Amino acid sequence: MVKYYAMSLTYLAERVEYDPGAAQDAFDRVEGALNLLLPGSDTHKRYDGIEAVGLAAVLARDCVEPDAYNPLDPTTPERVSFMADNQFAHPEAWTPQEIDEGLLGGIMPEGMGRFTVFALAKINTLTFDDTLWSFREEGVSIAPGRVGFAGGQHLRNSFLVLSGLWEVHDHIVGKFLRNEIELEVEFEPDENVETTGRTAEDLADEIRPALEIVRSLHPHKEADELTRQEVGVVLTAANVRVEDLLLRRAA
Repeated sequence: MVKYYAMSLTYLAERVEYDPGAAQDAFDRVEGALNLLLPGSDTHKRYDGIEAVGLAAVLARDCVEPDAYNPLDPTTPERVSFMADNQFAHPEAWTPQEIDEGLLGGIMPEGMGRFTVFALAKINTLTFDDTLWSFREEGVSIAPGRVGFAGGQHLRNSFLVLSGLWEVHDHIVGKFLRNEIELEVEFEPDENVETTGRTAEDLADEIRPALEIVRSLHPHKEADELTRQEVGVVLTAANVRVEDLLLRRAA
């Protein structure tokens, strides 16, 4: 049985700095699982009629100055602990959108890709206060280089964020990424077992119930019809229920 880590991970960003390959393996598995599950699914209209979903992840240390991870600053990528995306594998999912610069409050940085930019903007929002999530009910466009979309989480001593999905999905799938990274970091191969043996297919089977939980929380409205307040209600309920799901899997 897979062991899931339900508590926030101490010094996760620092540990990944010493083993970025482990984080990359975890990201690749999560990205692969989502591209098995989401294209063409009914979990959100944004997945209708697409062949792939784009995904970016960023892991960074906390205890930094406000605005330390502003994506409008070209030096920001040098300060994060880990970045990954599937832009090369699925470029069709990374097409820039006209609304991007309005949401970001500035010119989109060249070469970074829209989902990585918004991942950094979520983390940057978390540098300004002690909140645990990047979600902001008051709005998604906050200030240049900061957004209030869900998907960024403040773990103990680390920020972890996903971007590319509907924001509630970014948040809950971030929990699976957190666990997959921990599994990879803790894994010690020996002469009999060289890998965790985990596959994208395995993870897809585990993420599917979490997506179903989210869907059950807004039965009378499509996700893109929810108000910011309603998104917040769904996000809060989904967070509790998915954490419970992970705990029960670990038991």
